[in-house]
Amino acid sequence: MITSELPTLRRCVVVAVATLAAIFALGFAYYFVFVNRYPRIESWWWHLRHGGSETVFGYVIPVPKDWWVQDTSDNWQFLVGLENHAGLRGGKIVSPPSISLMRERPEHDVAHWTSTMAEIAQKNEHVTPSLRRIDIGEEKLYCYGRPQTFLPELDAVMWNCRADALGIMITASEADMPKIWDIVSGIRKKAPMENGAVAPKK
Repeated sequence: MITSELPTLRRCVVVAVATLAAIFALGFAYYFVFVNRYPRIESWWWHLRHGGSETVFGYVIPVPKDWWVQDTSDNWQFLVGLENHAGLRGGKIVSPPSISLMRERPEHDVAHWTSTMAEIAQKNEHVTPSLRRIDIGEEKLYCYGRPQTFLPELDAVMWNCRADALGIMITASEADMPKIWDIVSGIRKKAPMENGAVAPKK
Protein backbone atom coordinates (compact mmCIF):
# COMPACT_ATOMS: atom_id res chain seq x y z
CA MET A 1 0.00 0.00 0.00
CA ILE A 2 1.12 3.56 -0.58
CA THR A 3 2.54 5.63 2.25
CA SER A 4 4.36 8.92 2.20
CA GLU A 5 7.63 7.02 2.69
CA LEU A 6 7.43 4.87 -0.44
CA PRO A 7 10.19 5.37 -3.01
CA THR A 8 9.40 7.57 -5.97
CA LEU A 9 9.79 4.67 -8.42
CA ARG A 10 7.12 2.66 -6.66
CA ARG A 11 4.78 5.64 -6.66
CA CYS A 12 5.33 6.04 -10.41
CA VAL A 13 4.34 2.40 -10.87
CA VAL A 14 1.22 2.98 -8.77
CA VAL A 15 0.21 5.98 -10.92
CA ALA A 16 0.76 3.96 -14.11
CA VAL A 17 -1.28 1.02 -12.79
CA ALA A 18 -4.08 3.37 -11.67
CA THR A 19 -4.17 4.94 -15.14
CA LEU A 20 -4.39 1.56 -16.87
CA ALA A 21 -7.10 0.49 -14.41
CA ALA A 22 -9.08 3.64 -15.24
CA ILE A 23 -8.87 2.87 -18.96
CA PHE A 24 -10.00 -0.71 -18.26
CA ALA A 25 -12.91 0.65 -16.23
CA LEU A 26 -14.00 2.79 -19.19
CA GLY A 27 -14.06 -0.21 -21.51
CA PHE A 28 -15.79 -2.36 -18.91
CA ALA A 29 -18.47 0.27 -18.36
CA TYR A 30 -19.05 0.80 -22.07
CA TYR A 31 -19.49 -2.90 -22.79
CA PHE A 32 -21.81 -3.72 -19.91
CA VAL A 33 -24.02 -0.66 -20.31
CA PHE A 34 -24.32 -0.34 -24.07
CA VAL A 35 -23.61 -3.85 -25.37
CA ASN A 36 -24.93 -6.04 -22.59
CA ARG A 37 -28.42 -5.04 -21.31
CA TYR A 38 -28.18 -7.18 -18.16
CA PRO A 39 -27.05 -4.29 -15.86
CA ARG A 40 -30.34 -2.41 -16.36
CA ILE A 41 -32.32 -5.37 -15.02
CA GLU A 42 -29.80 -5.99 -12.26
CA SER A 43 -29.84 -2.30 -11.30
CA TRP A 44 -33.62 -2.31 -10.96
CA TRP A 45 -33.47 -5.41 -8.74
CA TRP A 46 -30.57 -4.01 -6.69
CA HIS A 47 -32.41 -0.75 -5.92
CA LEU A 48 -35.54 -2.68 -5.04
CA ARG A 49 -33.55 -4.55 -2.38
CA HIS A 50 -31.15 -1.85 -1.16
CA GLY A 51 -32.85 1.47 -1.83
CA GLY A 52 -30.60 4.40 -2.66
CA SER A 53 -27.35 3.62 -0.86
CA GLU A 54 -24.68 0.95 -0.41
CA THR A 55 -22.47 0.37 2.63
CA VAL A 56 -18.92 -0.62 1.73
CA PHE A 57 -15.76 -0.68 3.83
CA GLY A 58 -17.51 1.21 6.63
CA TYR A 59 -18.77 4.03 4.38
CA VAL A 60 -22.32 4.72 3.16
CA ILE A 61 -22.28 5.44 -0.58
CA PRO A 62 -25.31 7.10 -2.25
CA VAL A 63 -26.39 5.26 -5.40
CA PRO A 64 -28.84 7.10 -7.72
CA LYS A 65 -31.53 5.07 -9.47
CA ASP A 66 -29.80 5.35 -12.85
CA TRP A 67 -26.60 3.76 -11.51
CA TRP A 68 -25.65 0.07 -11.42
CA VAL A 69 -23.62 -1.52 -8.59
CA GLN A 70 -21.29 -4.38 -9.46
CA ASP A 71 -20.08 -6.36 -6.43
CA THR A 72 -16.65 -7.45 -7.63
CA SER A 73 -14.80 -8.44 -4.44
CA ASP A 74 -14.46 -7.78 -0.72
CA ASN A 75 -12.00 -4.98 -1.49
CA TRP A 76 -13.47 -3.41 -4.62
CA GLN A 77 -16.93 -2.14 -5.63
CA PHE A 78 -17.77 -0.80 -9.08
CA LEU A 79 -20.55 1.73 -9.91
CA VAL A 80 -21.59 2.62 -13.46
CA GLY A 81 -24.00 5.29 -14.69
CA LEU A 82 -26.67 3.83 -16.96
CA GLU A 83 -27.94 6.98 -18.66
CA ASN A 84 -28.00 6.25 -22.39
CA HIS A 85 -26.00 9.22 -23.63
CA ALA A 86 -22.90 7.48 -24.99
CA GLY A 87 -21.75 7.93 -28.53
CA LEU A 88 -19.79 10.66 -30.25
CA ARG A 89 -19.40 14.12 -28.83
CA GLY A 90 -17.13 16.62 -30.53
CA GLY A 91 -15.58 13.84 -32.57
CA LYS A 92 -14.72 11.76 -29.48
CA ILE A 93 -16.25 8.63 -27.97
CA VAL A 94 -18.18 9.21 -24.75
CA SER A 95 -18.18 6.28 -22.33
CA PRO A 96 -20.47 5.84 -19.29
CA PRO A 97 -19.24 7.37 -16.03
CA SER A 98 -17.82 4.93 -13.49
CA ILE A 99 -16.75 5.02 -9.85
CA SER A 100 -14.49 2.36 -8.37
CA LEU A 101 -14.43 2.06 -4.56
CA MET A 102 -11.42 0.37 -2.96
CA ARG A 103 -10.61 -0.63 0.58
CA GLU A 104 -7.27 0.94 1.54
CA ARG A 105 -4.91 0.73 4.45
CA PRO A 106 -5.19 3.85 6.62
CA GLU A 107 -3.30 6.85 5.23
CA HIS A 108 -3.15 9.50 7.93
CA ASP A 109 -1.59 12.30 5.86
CA VAL A 110 -3.99 12.08 2.93
CA ALA A 111 -3.33 15.65 1.76
CA HIS A 112 0.39 14.92 1.36
CA TRP A 113 -0.35 11.63 -0.40
CA THR A 114 -2.62 13.42 -2.87
CA SER A 115 -0.19 16.22 -3.70
CA THR A 116 2.68 13.75 -4.13
CA MET A 117 0.69 11.51 -6.48
CA ALA A 118 -0.45 14.55 -8.46
CA GLU A 119 3.17 15.65 -8.92
CA ILE A 120 4.11 12.20 -10.20
CA ALA A 121 1.15 12.15 -12.58
CA GLN A 122 2.17 15.57 -13.89
CA LYS A 123 5.72 14.38 -14.52
CA ASN A 124 4.79 11.06 -16.12
CA GLU A 125 1.74 12.09 -18.13
CA HIS A 126 2.78 15.67 -18.99
CA VAL A 127 -0.48 17.17 -17.76
CA THR A 128 -1.33 19.58 -14.96
CA PRO A 129 -3.59 17.78 -12.48
CA SER A 130 -6.44 19.55 -10.73
CA LEU A 131 -6.80 19.22 -6.96
CA ARG A 132 -10.06 19.06 -5.03
CA ARG A 133 -11.00 18.63 -1.37
CA ILE A 134 -14.46 17.41 -0.34
CA ASP A 135 -15.92 17.24 3.16
CA ILE A 136 -17.59 13.87 3.76
CA GLY A 137 -18.99 14.24 7.24
CA GLU A 138 -16.15 14.43 9.75
CA GLU A 139 -13.58 13.28 7.17
CA LYS A 140 -12.08 15.01 4.17
CA LEU A 141 -11.67 13.43 0.76
CA TYR A 142 -8.66 14.62 -1.24
CA CYS A 143 -8.68 14.20 -5.02
CA TYR A 144 -6.43 14.83 -7.98
CA GLY A 145 -7.67 14.66 -11.56
CA ARG A 146 -6.36 14.97 -15.09
CA PRO A 147 -7.52 14.27 -18.66
CA GLN A 148 -6.75 10.80 -19.89
CA THR A 149 -4.17 11.01 -22.67
CA PHE A 150 -3.58 7.35 -23.54
CA LEU A 151 -6.63 7.06 -25.80
CA PRO A 152 -7.10 10.42 -27.56
CA GLU A 153 -10.38 9.29 -29.14
CA LEU A 154 -12.06 9.02 -25.71
CA ASP A 155 -13.69 11.99 -24.01
CA ALA A 156 -12.74 11.22 -20.41
CA VAL A 157 -11.09 12.62 -17.33
CA MET A 158 -9.65 10.53 -14.50
CA TRP A 159 -9.80 11.38 -10.80
CA ASN A 160 -8.21 9.55 -7.89
CA CYS A 161 -9.55 10.33 -4.42
CA ARG A 162 -8.55 9.21 -0.98
CA ALA A 163 -9.94 9.37 2.53
CA ASP A 164 -8.35 7.63 5.50
CA ALA A 165 -9.22 4.06 4.48
CA LEU A 166 -11.21 4.58 1.29
CA GLY A 167 -9.84 4.91 -2.23
CA ILE A 168 -11.97 6.15 -5.14
CA MET A 169 -11.14 6.03 -8.84
CA ILE A 170 -13.38 8.02 -11.20
CA THR A 171 -13.53 7.93 -15.00
CA ALA A 172 -16.09 10.11 -16.76
CA SER A 173 -16.55 12.84 -19.32
CA GLU A 174 -16.43 16.44 -18.11
CA ALA A 175 -20.18 16.67 -18.72
CA ASP A 176 -20.79 13.84 -16.24
CA MET A 177 -18.55 15.19 -13.47
CA PRO A 178 -21.22 17.34 -11.71
CA LYS A 179 -23.30 14.22 -11.04
CA ILE A 180 -20.16 12.37 -9.94
CA TRP A 181 -19.35 15.08 -7.41
CA ASP A 182 -22.93 14.97 -6.11
CA ILE A 183 -22.51 11.26 -5.41
CA VAL A 184 -19.04 11.54 -3.90
CA SER A 185 -19.92 14.49 -1.67
CA GLY A 186 -22.76 12.42 -0.19
CA ILE A 187 -20.42 9.71 1.13
CA ARG A 188 -20.45 9.36 4.91
CA LYS A 189 -18.69 7.19 7.47
CA LYS A 190 -21.13 4.59 8.80
CA ALA A 191 -22.29 5.54 12.29
CA PRO A 192 -21.52 3.15 15.20
CA MET A 193 -24.37 0.99 16.45
CA GLU A 194 -26.29 2.08 19.53
CA ASN A 195 -24.51 -0.43 21.77
CA GLY A 196 -21.15 1.08 20.86
CA ALA A 197 -20.10 -1.66 18.45
CA VAL A 198 -19.40 -0.90 14.85
CA ALA A 199 -21.73 -2.49 12.32
CA PRO A 200 -20.02 -5.31 10.36
CA LYS A 201 -18.56 -4.30 7.02
CA LYS A 202 -20.66 -5.23 4.05
